[in-house]
Amino acid sequence: MRYIILLFILVSFYSSCTIDRKIYSPTQVNSPSLQKKNDYSASLTYSTPSGFDGNAGYAITKNLALIGGAYTYKNKDEEIDITLLSIGWDSASITYKHSGFHIGAGTFFPLSKNSSTSFLSFFGGLTKGNFEMREKFYDDVTPPTGNPNLYFYKSEISRWFLQSSINLYFENIYQSFTTRFNYVGYDNVTTNYPAEQQQYSSLPPYEYPKWSSLSLI
Repeated sequence: MRYIILLFILVSFYSSCTIDRKIYSPTQVNSPSLQKKNDYSASLTYSTPSGFDGNAGYAITKNLALIGGAYTYKNKDEEIDITLLSIGWDSASITYKHSGFHIGAGTFFPLSKNSSTSFLSFFGGLTKGNFEMREKFYDDVTPPTGNPNLYFYKSEISRWFLQSSINLYFENIYQSFTTRFNYVGYDNVTTNYPAEQQQYSSLPPYEYPKWSSLSLI
C-alpha cells in the first residue's frame, strides 16, 4: 500500500506543473459614484512594467448615466512543464499585451426614498479590445538554451457586460459592492501555434468556442 501512495505522490509531483497560457484577463470594473444629475466620477490606475486603466461616469439625469474608459497593459510570465520521467522540461517565456475601451449606460437610484447614503445601480455595455500573446517555447530543454520555437496569438476580444452595484456613501468613505457578468467573444484570430498546442491551451476559436459562456468579472 505504501508503494502505491509513494507512486501517487511522484506522479502528482511530476505532473503538477504545466505551461499555462492566459489568453483572457478581466478588465477593471467601472462603478461610478453618482447621486444626482451632473455628478461625475473618474479614476486612473497606472501599473508597471507598462499599463494604465482609466474609468469615468457621468449622470445625464437624476437616474440615468453614461460610463466609459480605456486600458492598455503588458505583462510577462515564465512557465515550466514537468512531465513524468522526462529528462528535459518544456519551458516558455510569454509576453501578453492587452488594449481596448468600453462604453455603457445605466440607471442609479437610492435604495430608500430620499436616501443620500445608499444607492443601487445597473449598467450594461460593451468592451472592445485587442490581445496579443508572444511566446519563446523551449521544447524539452533544461536549462532553456539554444533556439526556441517562436509562437504568437492575436485576436480581438469583445465583452458584453451587465453589472449591478450597491454604493454606500459615508462622511469620509465611499464603498461599492459590484457583481459583473461578461459574455466574451474572439474575432480575427491569427496564430502560428501548432494544432496540438492550440488544443492543449484551448485557444479559441480553434479548440474552444468563439463565444464563451457567461462569467463573473
